[in-house]
Amino acid sequence: MTTLLSWVGIDTHGAASVYIASDSRISWGCSQQWDVGRKVFASKTSPKIFGYCGDVSFPIQILGQLVELIDTGCLFEKNDSYW
Repeated sequence: MTTLLSWVGIDTHGAASVYIASDSRISWGCSQQWDVGRKVFASKTSPKIFGYCGDVSFPIQILGQLVELIDTGCLFEKNDSYW
């Protein structure tokens, strides 16, 4: 079972930051587990943060590639709106 949580930091001007955290355990079957799974992905060049919980098959394969596309500028233009 995955724990995924997020919260917003607020200052006098309103929302100032977003945080996301997760555990790192991936388990399957009754007794098999891996304790170094990545479940949180953040772009280095854009204000994009992704995390997942539940089934790992799809997100663990896609999210790393998605963030790489964002960071290299292949997915969004510099003047694209974030809203």
